[in-house]
Amino acid sequence: MKADFIHLNLQSEYSTLESCCSLAKIQDECNYAEFPAVALTDSNTLGGAIKFYKACHSGNNYDGSTSSPIKPIIGQKVSVVNSSDINDIDLDLREPMILLAENNDGFDNMKKLSHSSHMKDLPKPLITYDELEELSDGIICIPTTLNGSVQRHLRRKKEDEAINVANKLKGIFGDRLYLELQDNGQVDQDIVNSGIMRVCESVDIKPVATNDVRYYRREHHLALLVLQAKKQRKTIRSKKFTAIRSQERYLKTADEMKKVFKDFPNEVLHNSVEIAERCNVYLTFGGMRLPEFPLPEGFDDDWSYLKHLAYIGLKEKGFHGDQRYIDRLEEELFDVAMIYETEKYNFARYFLMVWDYVNFALSKKTRVGVGRGCFTPECKVMCRGGSKNISDISVGEEVLSYDGKYHEVLNTLDYDVNEEILEIEMEDGRKFSCTKDHKIHVVRNGELEWVEAGDLNEDDDIFDIISE
Repeated sequence: MKADFIHLNLQSEYSTLESCCSLAKIQDECNYAEFPAVALTDSNTLGGAIKFYKACHSGNNYDGSTSSPIKPIIGQKVSVVNSSDINDIDLDLREPMILLAENNDGFDNMKKLSHSSHMKDLPKPLITYDELEELSDGIICIPTTLNGSVQRHLRRKKEDEAINVANKLKGIFGDRLYLELQDNGQVDQDIVNSGIMRVCESVDIKPVATNDVRYYRREHHLALLVLQAKKQRKTIRSKKFTAIRSQERYLKTADEMKKVFKDFPNEVLHNSVEIAERCNVYLTFGGMRLPEFPLPEGFDDDWSYLKHLAYIGLKEKGFHGDQRYIDRLEEELFDVAMIYETEKYNFARYFLMVWDYVNFALSKKTRVGVGRGCFTPECKVMCRGGSKNISDISVGEEVLSYDGKYHEVLNTLDYDVNEEILEIEMEDGRKFSCTKDHKIHVVRNGELEWVEAGDLNEDDDIFDIISE
């Protein structure tokens, strides 16, 4: 990578009220400052990672002009505590660290750490050293800020303890551990930076320079103060408003960073480029991405378990003795299987996942919605005494609900729908209605594909399942 320095410490709007950096402008700003790569390190979240990745690869600037894509380095800032402190936590003992995904395995581990940090019943998202050790593969670690795990001991002139912590982290990360130097006008940074260099020499760890980027240009520093004041519910002039009032937390050029660290070896800047070259995460988009669904013993695939549950539901609703419902269920299940065979969309797993969390909610007596769907006037609804078109149901009638009971209709609602409704006539005279953008499975030129209803033509064969 042809560069003298790469920013590895940048927060975006996904660090709520802590940064003015918009991801929509990141490629534009990095090209302006001539950076071929940049890291996103939002606080306790990977929420902006996908948008960041796409923005860096887009080749489009904020003003609509085109430019060269930049390399995205996916990271986040986390707060780490000792496992023994988790139930009696002192928030002042949180140790901030930058984690950067070195590869896709590292990105997966970072996602697990991020999830775990938010699942604890604590005032702030936290991870433990035990979790960090378990999920450290593929992750580069940089203790950060003056409150970092190593830096806080150097501020207190406890260099031996700083060395002990550095050794502990090196035992977890090996050569994927770097120690950070910053110089953006804060008190004690000179003391910490000189101490970091001694610790790095003592423990054989590489130092790396960063700048805590919260806005793109120096003149934007006041905007950050406004955000932070809003977060604290104070005014900027309030004596109770606490913030770092430095004007140096912007996307400095490589030349500016060289001036800041002119008294340090060049390696502190070059190591940022080394890290950028080590970090290579490749993401693909599109298609259906679902987690594995745990199947009980006796079932080999999602579809067979879905079929098993569907027949249990049919029996519970009292329809298992009616061949009409059995045929309809078989048709629906067959279509689910065919979609997987032709399009590789695993709707069986999707249905199982929805069933799982809805079933859990109902078991805990948590209210759930009635679901979602697309209804046309002739959609059949089961009423007491037989089925009816949904358009023919009146107030006072009783409709069979999801709970297996009949409930009185209290009112009917008409929605102002702007979608165009089409009527499609089959070759055998059957007709059905749907919205113009409704996807229909058709055979076109000998291949199965999904086509919007508005794009159908007379030569298309609708994939139809008919019970003989």
